[in-house]
Parts: sequence; C-alpha cells; structure tokens
Amino acid sequence: MSSLIVFGFFCVSGSCRIPSLKPGSMSNSCYTCYDTAIHASAGNSLQAEIIVEGVFSDAVIADHSVVFVVGKAYLPSTAACERGLLEAMYFVPLPGDPSCDVYKFILPQWNAAFVLGLGRVTSSFASHDDGHHNSISVSCSDYVWDGKMSSKLMYVFL
Repeated sequence: MSSLIVFGFFCVSGSCRIPSLKPGSMSNSCYTCYDTAIHASAGNSLQAEIIVEGVFSDAVIADHSVVFVVGKAYLPSTAACERGLLEAMYFVPLPGDPSCDVYKFILPQWNAAFVLGLGRVTSSFASHDDGHHNSISVSCSDYVWDGKMSSKLMYVFL
C-alpha cells in the first residue's frame, strides 16, 4: 500500500474545464483545472496543477484566489521538467475578493504545503555534512487523475 497526500493553502489561477468522459455516463460532470505552486518550507517551489471534479454549473474560482486543498498528489523528481498534480479530495476557497487590498490580510500566514507520504523506503538514513540534517528517501505511488503515478521524496529531518 502506498499513498501521497498534500494539503495546505494554495493560490490558484488560470482555470480551464475538461469534460469527464466516463463510458456510459450522460451526466454533465467535468474536471476544473487550476494552475498553482507547491511551496516547501525551505523556500523552493514546484509548479503544479490542481484538479477538481465537479459539474459544469459549479462556479469557477477567480484568479489569485486562495484555497485550502487536501489532495492525492504526484510530485515529479527534481530532475524532471514536469508539473506536479494534485487531485483534490477537499477543495475550499477562502472567502473574499482577491482583487481587493484587504484580501491578503485575511489569509493564513503559512504558505508551505504539508506532505504525507506512505511508501517504500528506498535509501538508508543519511547524515548530511552540516551535522544538523538527516534524510531518508521514500517512494510513493497513488492513482492521480485516472492513472497510477509514482513519486520519490526525500524527507529531511532537522
């Protein structure tokens, strides 16, 4: 069993709708995709896409809105030029108008995402040269947007 879950607050923009093409379905369901970035506490970030399942009558979130997301994730290796994927299991827009100056003052002051990875340990526990950090690599996979995706993470302990 393996799983990769990411949760946190994300700024979204650039929405697009993709019809859901499930065989035999006559529903008006669709996916709404948003551009975002996953920020780490170390300051680096990864461009990503949030995918939300819904119907065509659902409202599209305004650009530069902040949402709270819990989602299944695919995080590519650092060597890849791919974008990360978050398939939202829980997607909640924060209230307010992102074009208003007051909006940024009501937002949470934590912009790093939380990552929960359950998978196979692929390296032994390693100590870094600075003597303050230790790390371990974990390989996780999960079904994200109708496909099994594998991610390799390095957990760094302070």
